[in-house]
Amino acid sequence: MNNRLEYLGFIGTINYCDVDKIYHGKVMGLPNTYISYHGKDLESLKNDFTEAIDFYLLPDEEAEAPEAYAV
Repeated sequence: MNNRLEYLGFIGTINYCDVDKIYHGKVMGLPNTYISYHGKDLESLKNDFTEAIDFYLLPDEEAEAPEAYAV
């Protein structure tokens, strides 16, 4: 298994937590920015990774926090 994801020039890690039984990762190489993603399997991890990148690239006026993160 490749231990990284690539999308639109962004590179992300792939990690697995045995305790939580979940895949997770973070986007590498973004100064002062932390983008993480997770999934119950590799397919959902890849989907969350690409959605996180797409959200990051949205202009500020179009960006709206996902409902799960709304305060």
